[in-house]
This record gives sequence, structure tokens and C-alpha cells, in this order.
Amino acid sequence: MTTPKTPTEIFETLNPALTTETPDLINENPTPKPAQEYKSSQDPRSVEKIPAETKKSSLSILDEAPKKRYSINITTTKRGIPAMWEKGGGRTSGGSSQIITGRNGEARRPVYVRKSGSLSCAEHALITVHEGFYIVNVDLSRGEVSYASILKILNTSVKDIDGHNWEAKAEVQEENVFSNGEWDTVFDPKLASALKSAIGKASSYHCRSAYFIDSSEKKEQTAEQKAKKEAEMRRQDVERAKLRDQKNKRDAEVKAMKEAESKKLKESGLGERLENVNERRKRIEAPIIELQDCYFIISSQIRLYSEENVKNIEDLTTILENEFKEKMRTESLKAIFAPKFAKYEEKVTELGFEMSINKEVILSTPSSSYSSKTFPLSDDGLINFVTFLEERKLEKIREDIGKQLKLKYLEEKLEAEKLNLPKDIQIWRRRSGRTNRGEGWVITKDGSLRENDGTLDPYSKRYARYGEGIMIWEQILPGEIVLKWSKTSSASEHVFEVVHLPEEGLTEAQKEKILEIEEKIEKEWEGVAGVSSGIPSPSIENGFGLCKRAKALDKTTKASVSDLLNKFGR
Repeated sequence: MTTPKTPTEIFETLNPALTTETPDLINENPTPKPAQEYKSSQDPRSVEKIPAETKKSSLSILDEAPKKRYSINITTTKRGIPAMWEKGGGRTSGGSSQIITGRNGEARRPVYVRKSGSLSCAEHALITVHEGFYIVNVDLSRGEVSYASILKILNTSVKDIDGHNWEAKAEVQEENVFSNGEWDTVFDPKLASALKSAIGKASSYHCRSAYFIDSSEKKEQTAEQKAKKEAEMRRQDVERAKLRDQKNKRDAEVKAMKEAESKKLKESGLGERLENVNERRKRIEAPIIELQDCYFIISSQIRLYSEENVKNIEDLTTILENEFKEKMRTESLKAIFAPKFAKYEEKVTELGFEMSINKEVILSTPSSSYSSKTFPLSDDGLINFVTFLEERKLEKIREDIGKQLKLKYLEEKLEAEKLNLPKDIQIWRRRSGRTNRGEGWVITKDGSLRENDGTLDPYSKRYARYGEGIMIWEQILPGEIVLKWSKTSSASEHVFEVVHLPEEGLTEAQKEKILEIEEKIEKEWEGVAGVSSGIPSPSIENGFGLCKRAKALDKTTKASVSDLLNKFGR
């Protein structure tokens, strides 16, 4: 696993792109270099010689290109001073950050530092901003800088909207942009510390604190400074109070105009329509609308008279009327059918359900809310309800029988293991076609066939489609007989094999089942001949040889395979 890079290592990876020819870029006081010559006919901005006193870096000549300018929204302090937040932090596979610096790239004293609430990758320190300040933004992706920018604040503007809220903007200029693995121009060395802090903040997983702020002790203000500040605050308070008064006056005038218009609309017929609505609401026991001269109140909400508002109330009342009708219909059906459904409550409980009756009858199981069954309050619903209970009762009986049979099987299996009866019986089965046929049977004492426990290849396509494959019986139980039959082709002999015979002998039921199996095999192959040879299929003769067959022919009258071959040819 690759070890994640530290913020310092990430910062150092940017240096080759930044300082190809300026190794002291991140020093506070770069060492002056002698003048260098640039001769490039392809670059019209190239000059022959740059004085060492004015050169910031070997790439500063690119700074002559026009720089992008645009306006951004910023915030303010409570007193309306323009400000921005230091914010951001690292996440699972990346991160981002925003750092604010002073004119010389220095950390600034914050107005406010957040220390509670949701702090993860959020806003951490509010810093006032002015002309010449810098904004450093960094985006990280999987330990590498994917994008970075350095913006210079050219000017700020703040507007007091209404004595309560401020609107602030800042015009910024892109000094440097890092993308696609390189910078467009070299940035000022004084901003290296801020860039490194921005990378550190974007790398800090779920960062919850400020990274680049001046936390030194604040100097005590002089009496003159305090007096000046207080005077400015009083002046501002007076101006903002005037703005608030002007806004309140405007709001009051607008309100009076709207109320006067509302009153006219009420008198023009809207009031009468709402009185009719109240009559309708009384019939359905809905909240009554309180009518006033200039407005009306519904559900503690004050609304003016208007066509839209009244229409909405009329539409809402229509919906409430429909709901009331449906409620009354449901109550009527509930009064009729609830007693009929309640008669089956005892049976419902016996089957493990819980019943609730409201708009419909709901049967649910306490252990799961997803197995609920609903029935409408109607004659058909009642019939389906009773039918469902009967079906569930039969299912429960079958489940109980299945559990009993499984328990019985486990007991017999344990007994069979003690008696050392055969295990892992494998028999080939192919029930269709005329070649490679085979079948196996395990017959219980009562003459029934016990299904195989599995197959050698349960994921075989032929097993899924035709049931063809090697069948497995894990354990032969006491009293069971195991039979096997196979036939390679139509003209070949039937091969019968008794795999296991119970010591106590066969029951009459088992003998009947064996005869039934033999007769079925004989009937299937009677009159069948080989496709290529034309030789008819031989008789099954005595089959398994366990029971006397009524239709069995005397051996002297039967033709052997060799006789048939001699007669019909190979």
C-alpha cells in the first residue's frame, strides 16, 4: 500500500513547476541573482536583459499577460465590514480549503473563530478583507493537488440593504492558477507559507479548526482609539436606524395599499364566497374561516382577499368534503362487516396472525411487517378472507406434517447408522431417449418411493431441464430396498440390480411397487427396435427376480440376444 503524502511533501512536489530556475522561492528574502539574457524569437514578450533589482523570478516575464478579473460574493461582520471565511478540510479521497492572507502574505487576526456546532470541513475563522489581500484556494485529489488558485482582492463594496442585512462583493484578480500539473505563472514568494497552510488544511481529515490565522495577543486600544470606534459605531447605529425606519414606513404603506385592495375584493364578492365555504365546512366539521375586513384567517394563517387565495380555499374544501364522504362510507361499511370479520378472530390468532380493522381488514404477523395481507370491507373481501384462512390452515397442517416427517427421518437415519446400513448410494438416471438409460428406486416399507437427497452435479443444465444425472441417497433407512435398472441401447439387454435388500424381507406393498416398476419398463420397451440394427428390444424376463410375474414367459420360449442377432443379422 502506498503511504499517503504529508502536506510538506505535496507542497514540495509543486516546487519544480514553480521554481525551475528559482530555488529560493519559498524563502522570505530570496537571494538576488545577476541579470540574465533571454533570446527567443518565438516569444514577442522576451527581452534581452532583465535588471536583477527588479526581477522577482525567472518566469515573471509572463506576468505581462492580461489577468482574469471577476466579482465574487463575500460576507460581512455584524458591523458591515467586508469579511471572508477560512474554511475547508480533507475527506476520504480528497479535500479543499480556502485561506485568507494580508497584503504581504501574512496571517490575519480573525474577527471570530467557530468552536462549536458542525465544524467538519466547514467555516472556521471569519477574517476581514481589504484591497490588496489574497485568497488562496486548493483542491486535493488522492494526495495530489488537482487545482489551486491565488486571487488578489482589488476592491470591496458593502451595501446596507434595509438596516438589518448587508450585501457585500469583492472584485478579484487571478494572480496564479495551477491545473493539469503546472502553474500558469510563478507566484509571489511571500505567499508560499499561505499556500503550504492551504495544502495542510485540505489534507487534514475532517478539519475542525483554523490553520492560518494570527493568534498573537491583541494590543490594548488607546482611549482615543476606543472613543473613535465608539463614535463610529454610534454614527452607524443612527444611519441604520434611519434605514430601518424607512423600510418600516415603506412596508406599512405597501401593507395599507394591499389591505385596501383586499377590502375592495372582499366587498366585490369574495367575502360572500368564503361565507358559502364556511357553510360547507360546518357540514363536514372542518375548521371555520375567520373573516375580517381586510383579511381572513384559516388555521392561524392570515391571508388577504384575492381570487387565487379564495380559489385555493374552495378547492381545499372540496378535497375535505370528498375525504369526509369516504370516511362516512368507510364507517358505514365497518359497522356492517366488522362483526362478520370479528367472528374469525380466534382462528386468526391460532394461525399466528394479528387482525386490525379500519378502512380495510389487515392480517399481519408480529415478527414481520412485510407479510401483511389486506381485505376490503365487502362480501368479496369476506369470502377471500375466509378462503385465505382455510388455505393457511392447510399450509400449517402440511408444515406440521413436514416437521414430523423430518423428525421421523432423522430418527430412522440415526437408527440406520447404528445398523451400518448403506450410505451414499449413487445411481445414474436418464428417463428419456433410447440410449444410456438408467433409473434407481428406494422403496419404503409402505411401498412409497423415497426421493433422492441430491445429485452429484446440482448445477448441471441437463439436470435442471431433464432431471438427468447421478442421483444420491445419503442414507438407506431400515426396511428400505434399493433397486437399479439400466439399458445401453434399444437392442441391448435390460440390466436389473438389487443394490440393497432388507434383512427382514419385503413387505407386500414393496412387492406390488416392484411389479408396477417392472410392468412399466416392459410396456415402455414393448415393440421398440434398434434404429440402425432393427433388432427388437429383448423382454425384461423376470426383472429384478424378486417377485413372480404373471406375464413372465418361460425361458425356453424366449430368444436370447445372440439368437436375435443370428436371425436378423448384425
